[in-house]
Amino acid sequence: MRNVRVHCAQEVGLSVHLGRYTAMLSGLTVSATLVWVALNAINWEELVVALSDVKLFYLPAVAGSIGIGLYLRSARWRVIASCARNEHMKFFTATTFGVAGNMILPGRLGEVIRIVALARMLRSSIAHPLASAVIDRSIDVIFLTASVGIITLCIPRFQASAESQAIIAVFFCLLILTVLALLRTQLAEKIACHLCRRLLSKLYSGSEGILSDILAFMRAFTAQRGFVGLFLGLLILAADYLALLGVLTSLDLELPWEASWVLWIVFAAGSSIPSAPGYIGVYQVAAIWGLGFYGVTATVAVAAATVFQATAFATVILATMPQLILFRKLAGIVFRQNERQSK
Repeated sequence: MRNVRVHCAQEVGLSVHLGRYTAMLSGLTVSATLVWVALNAINWEELVVALSDVKLFYLPAVAGSIGIGLYLRSARWRVIASCARNEHMKFFTATTFGVAGNMILPGRLGEVIRIVALARMLRSSIAHPLASAVIDRSIDVIFLTASVGIITLCIPRFQASAESQAIIAVFFCLLILTVLALLRTQLAEKIACHLCRRLLSKLYSGSEGILSDILAFMRAFTAQRGFVGLFLGLLILAADYLALLGVLTSLDLELPWEASWVLWIVFAAGSSIPSAPGYIGVYQVAAIWGLGFYGVTATVAVAAATVFQATAFATVILATMPQLILFRKLAGIVFRQNERQSK
């Protein structure tokens, strides 16, 4: 019987590793395909000219907006997790680790990194950071969906027929009512627990023991924290909008006010799929499609996406390095304390 259990555990562990490798391979394949599409749509000489004409004095403002977005994301995560303000630096460190991980590693592995890093810094089980991270990402999905609805209904360039608009309006009214209902009922617990169970199955071979802790966290989650999370999500959207507006301005693109919002939508939707590090290829094709509505050439769109990626990468690395040094020191202190206790 024991041999059967060991064999089953080995099979589960093997399936977990295969799932991770499959996600990484699929991400690299998607990015490679999209890079090929982008490269076939651009003119290299025009791309070099567009990149050389970038007004660099706008980029510090872009980097500042990205940094503010990182800070607000960590603050929202802390509020959702119901932790004290003196714990904020730990959430900021975990957030920067996660974003940096998504930029350096394929398959959005940064999401796993930030959860594990926060659990270690808080010296808690994985349940608390995992459950709060699921809620945190759910708010992003709500804002992405709402943004698509508002753009489709309110911007003439994207408006469909009256019948389609009525269907979209009904859909988003139902979405708003659903969000409000989730904040006031236990249905949100079941949905979040289901998502946590799926994520845990990819991380651990034996995850059922953690689900009880996740369920306890969900039951303690209040509507007030949910509304504060939504408000902070609105501020995050504003920071991202200003960052993309700065990128478009640095390229001398005089576009309607909603163009930066449309670019945010296609970037957010594109970043939700597994891809190569830094969303290479995904952002380029997303920019071609999103800015194409405004008559921007594919070459200039790729230049805009590249400028944004380079600025975001530099900002995140600068924000991550001090936190990484601090994290290593804290890990060393904890290791030495545990070693003394064991002696």
